Amino acid sequence: MRYDAANPYERYAAEHPVGTVVRGKVVVVRPFGVFVQLAPDVDALLEVCDFAGFDGKRYPEDYADYPQSGAEIEATIILLDGENIRLSQRPAGGAA
Repeated sequence: MRYDAANPYERYAAEHPVGTVVRGKVVVVRPFGVFVQLAPDVDALLEVCDFAGFDGKRYPEDYADYPQSGAEIEATIILLDGENIRLSQRPAGGAA
């Protein structure tokens, strides 16, 4: 996607490096995870394996176990790569 003004992802990344705890709103729920709006025109992916409480063995049974659309969540930025931002709710070191 091309932007006329400065890329909103570049602006966001400059102010929120990897390791930053951020808040956002769940905007899309998919089988593999949820998309979270962090700022206008800036969305990030929170994959199922990075949900809080994921033990590495049992995936959520159904969407009822996922953060729901409209929910405000807190997570840590674990990847910034252009327009790809990944989040995690798991403790540092990956332990559940």
